[in-house]
Amino acid sequence: MYNGCLQKGVFQKRWKRAKLITIVKPGKEDSEEVKKFRPISLLHIEEKTMEKILTSIINYWSYSTNFINNNQYGFTPQRSTIDAAMAAKNIVDEGLKAVEVVILVSLEFEQLLTLLGCPIFSKAYKIVDDRNISII
Repeated sequence: MYNGCLQKGVFQKRWKRAKLITIVKPGKEDSEEVKKFRPISLLHIEEKTMEKILTSIINYWSYSTNFINNNQYGFTPQRSTIDAAMAAKNIVDEGLKAVEVVILVSLEFEQLLTLLGCPIFSKAYKIVDDRNISII
């Protein structure tokens, strides 16, 4: 079933539905802001399994072809924000020891879709891009 989905580039419609449960964040119970809610999406087990398969395929391809830059820390196995912070700290320390000017710029991207230029990422995105959510 999963191989067929991957070969045909299809994702079953029933897997594209999620039940959305909202949980109020601690300490925000009296707030009027929408940001006080933490959304939790309940997905079909088949969809989660397919997601794991796709993640494995994408990770295998990315690392076996050296597509991922060595400075990539987010969404990377065995790497965390602490590793990224330590790498930045080391670069700053080296620059300061060499009496160089050091400038540190930090950017946060909410939706980084630049990887879609690669065929395997484009296909994976097209399979799941029209999901539906029902709020319960």
